[in-house]
Amino acid sequence: MNIIHYIDSLSVGGAQSLMYELHDAIKNNYPGYKQYICAPPNAPINKDFKLTWNVKINLQEFINIPNVFIKKNKLNKCIVIVHKVLKTDTRKFNSIYSKIPIIMINHTLPGSTTCRGKVDAIVSVSKHMYKKISALNTGARNEFIRNGVGYKKYESILARENIYGNKYLLTGRINRIAGIKYSPRWLSWCSFVKLKKRMVHEYIGRGESYKKAVDLVKKFQKVGAKKIINKVVIMGSIDNFEKKISVLKSWDLFLYSVMHNEGTSMSILESLACGVPVVCSAHYGNMELISNGVNGYIFKNYLEATSILNKLSGNPERLKELKKTTKRHFIRNLDSSIMAGEYIKLIESVYSSREAKSV
Repeated sequence: MNIIHYIDSLSVGGAQSLMYELHDAIKNNYPGYKQYICAPPNAPINKDFKLTWNVKINLQEFINIPNVFIKKNKLNKCIVIVHKVLKTDTRKFNSIYSKIPIIMINHTLPGSTTCRGKVDAIVSVSKHMYKKISALNTGARNEFIRNGVGYKKYESILARENIYGNKYLLTGRINRIAGIKYSPRWLSWCSFVKLKKRMVHEYIGRGESYKKAVDLVKKFQKVGAKKIINKVVIMGSIDNFEKKISVLKSWDLFLYSVMHNEGTSMSILESLACGVPVVCSAHYGNMELISNGVNGYIFKNYLEATSILNKLSGNPERLKELKKTTKRHFIRNLDSSIMAGEYIKLIESVYSSREAKSV
């Protein structure tokens, strides 16, 4: 079987991360499947991100996959997995649907969740997303396959040296600083919340609201110098995978909040794979990943978040044990090998159904 992954953008994001993770998981666990990654000739490409995964990118227009790419490479028994990003126009699927099976993975909950083109299956990456998309795409085959990452890729990377000292509770988060993820209130809370142990909060990411975030933190530090309790560091993007993971591994907790439900945060999965517990807001589908007291905690408001951080910062042995159970829980439930197996079952099922229809 030849699997063709297709994506409209190769910049840094959750869809891109999942595509590479799935590619690696299939390669490592199901070596009999040949895989290719395709993107449009004008697709934005982050070179550092691509080099991290050491994969070849084939620049190919979607419409030309059957008549150009497949014929050129002399491929038989093929299927296309489209990794949908917000800009993907699903109507273009109609151009090749009659020639090759298509599976679409819907990575993001915000934006359009209706597929306007023909596909053999739509995959949702969280249970909440599955319910929403199934209700809107009643004529399609809808499936739920949870995202995963391969913990072995993270295991050999060493944590960055603690540059702040043990007197701080070191937390952080990684996401695009824009849209439903950025909140001035979050930066204010992180700066002024009173905990048993002062906090440093490192924020990795860049986006439309990046400058606003930087300016706001500077304002807090300048105006409230006598009142400010904690230190917030806006770090910008870290595209180098090993550097990013070494910083993540140095955190005591991954501290995360969004304003609306989303798909499944790949950054949360990366944190859990590193054994860093996650304390996150009660939003789907991220809270589907967290089991309270096992690999982190869910909070409904900032008051609950404060209580959770106080309990953990005041009990280093509890935090140490939580890190151990976080890693164990991840390997058993969220490793990408589990995800890969589900996709292989779906791929074989979709292809068999197509063959049966063509007889």
